[in-house]
Amino acid sequence: MKRMAILWGLCTLLLCLILSAQAEGAVPKELLFSADETYRYYLQEDGTAEIVGCAVGDQELVIPSEIDGHPVSRIGKDAFAENTRCTAVVLPAGLVEIGEGAFASCSKLTAVTLPETLRGIEKKAFERCRALTQIRLPEGLTMLGDEAFSSCDQLTAIALPASVEWLGSGVFYNCSGLTAVTLSDALTALPADTLNGCVALTEIALPEGLTHIGNNAFNGCRALTAIRIPDGVTALGDGVFYNCSSLTQMDLPAAITTIGKEAFAYCRKLQALALPEGVTELGRGAFAYCGAMTRLTIPAGLTALPDEAFTYCEALTEIVLPEGITAIGNSAFANCYALTAITLPTTLTAIGDHAFYCCGELKEITLPEGVASLGYGAFRFCPVLEKATLPESVQYIGSEAFYGCAKKLNITVKKGSYAEQYCKSQRLSITAVD
Repeated sequence: MKRMAILWGLCTLLLCLILSAQAEGAVPKELLFSADETYRYYLQEDGTAEIVGCAVGDQELVIPSEIDGHPVSRIGKDAFAENTRCTAVVLPAGLVEIGEGAFASCSKLTAVTLPETLRGIEKKAFERCRALTQIRLPEGLTMLGDEAFSSCDQLTAIALPASVEWLGSGVFYNCSGLTAVTLSDALTALPADTLNGCVALTEIALPEGLTHIGNNAFNGCRALTAIRIPDGVTALGDGVFYNCSSLTQMDLPAAITTIGKEAFAYCRKLQALALPEGVTELGRGAFAYCGAMTRLTIPAGLTALPDEAFTYCEALTEIVLPEGITAIGNSAFANCYALTAITLPTTLTAIGDHAFYCCGELKEITLPEGVASLGYGAFRFCPVLEKATLPESVQYIGSEAFYGCAKKLNITVKKGSYAEQYCKSQRLSITAVD
């Protein structure tokens, strides 16, 4: 009796689960086989077929427009993935969607013909199709999913039709042979990693309606020499132009308020840049290793310079920090070997660790009244620094702040101040004034 009760309970539970799944529309679809046993497919609610597999190993594959009388509307997830024989595919009229990973890793696929009825290409649909050299995207296509064409090494050019309104992240990630891309004017955002790793890309025109460029969108586009940012863009993401080592010029629109961390890091040929007055946020290392930069205009809206903001800007000779800036981050100007002069604002209160480390040409520095702290090694290894003035407001100076500076360095301090006590403890030459 006890065993019968348990079995009855399990049957009841199973029936409840089936009824619940039916109520939620979650009943698994029945896998069907075409009459000739070539294709595996599911029937959609509208009576159309979704191809999910194929038994054909032909080099040139022509997908039928109907299977067993059902119009083909969709290529399903991984349907032809890792097919190592197929070199060309022709997709039928009536097809609306290409599913996730549908043709991923088809290593010999060189050409794909898409129908005019196509509306969506889902994520990783053609990922790692490393032999694909060309593909025409039809007018009417509205979206490309995440990494849709990522790592298509041989793809050299692609044009998005005007109907494309949405891109996923990394659509052309690591397409190392891509030299030219035409974007749809309907796009308002370039998401993260859109063209990350497109090392051969030489030029691109951004749509005028663009308002946002995501993280690492052009990271590693080493052949890109110039680019115009549309007037409506308000934010540049982290690493957006990281290691665009051929980029020589850039005009930023007035609408920009945010520049992400390492946005222009390793843009080694970028010579000059004026940050718009509306910029209020600058990320860590935003211009690190911009070795050719000689001139930079800092906007008044910034209140702090982040860590490593201009580290290794080796050609930067002079910089004026506007009123309003209260803090200079750690290593902000470290290894700016050519820096000879810097003007500090009266609003400044803190200078971080190694802020001016190894500024080899800096001969003189005056810290304004109001500066309360000077970080560890702030002017360490500034070998020609001969004259410094520290205000009475300083209440903390980190160790080795002036280590490795010129032997004849003399520091002007206020009598009885913390700065005087510190300099004496470090056996630094001082001039104490009333």
